[in-house]
Order: sequence, then C-alpha cells, then structure tokens
Amino acid sequence: MEPFIVSARKYRPTTFKDVVGQKAITNTLENAIENNHLAQALLFTGPRGVGKTTCARILAKKINQDGIIKKMRILLLIFLN
Repeated sequence: MEPFIVSARKYRPTTFKDVVGQKAITNTLENAIENNHLAQALLFTGPRGVGKTTCARILAKKINQDGIIKKMRILLLIFLN
C-alpha cells in the first residue's frame, strides 16, 4: 500500500509551462532567470489556490540547477571589482 500524499502535492506542476493561469508571472520569472536579473527577495501574495507555493518551488528548483547562483556570484564579483 502506498503512503497517502495530498492531491495538491501529488499533482503539483513541476515546470513553469505546466502552471495554469499564471502566464504573466511565469514568463516574468523565466526571463529574470535567463537574464540574471533576479531580485534579492520575491514576495508571492494572493488568495488561496492560485499557485504561490508552486511558483516559488519551481523558481527555487530552477535557480538551484545549472549553477545559476554560481553565475550570479561571478557577475557580482566582476561588478564589485
């Protein structure tokens, strides 16, 4: 018998393309990642069930993969010197 998993977590989108109804924010976040223009902090607000946690989780995964953080640190060091 499989352990019980809440359906919201079981069927949660895993990419920005899978997120429904949040095209503007997903495009903005993807462009920010591609152009290395991520803000120091992001605040996801809105009513229940609109995809705040999902977008935040996908964003965190995308930032942490492909060494994007490392690239941003290199750019910051170049900028500061």
